[in-house]
Amino acid sequence: MLLALYRKRLEPVRHAVEAGPPPLGPATEPRQRISALLDAVLCFTLGNRRLTLALEEGGNDSPYQAGRQGAFRARVMRLTAGNHTTAATSDDPANTQPAQGSWAG
Repeated sequence: MLLALYRKRLEPVRHAVEAGPPPLGPATEPRQRISALLDAVLCFTLGNRRLTLALEEGGNDSPYQAGRQGAFRARVMRLTAGNHTTAATSDDPANTQPAQGSWAG
């Protein structure tokens, strides 16, 4: 139930990253988008810290397990390298589908 709530709250961020307008959307210049992504992740995390903590304490649904953080870094690296691919991977932090063995945030 907590994970479902977390996913519901994350959905607008995921949509904005995948198909939304600037500054999070794919049409944004990479430097501006990286800054916006970092800001969005920080704001989302702070705004949902109690929910995130509850998931963390519950075990396997932790938003901080390996895979999710690596995917976020990979997205930022693609942007810095000039690759503007917008497709979300199964372990992308903006993707709400569960990744094997990690949280599904």
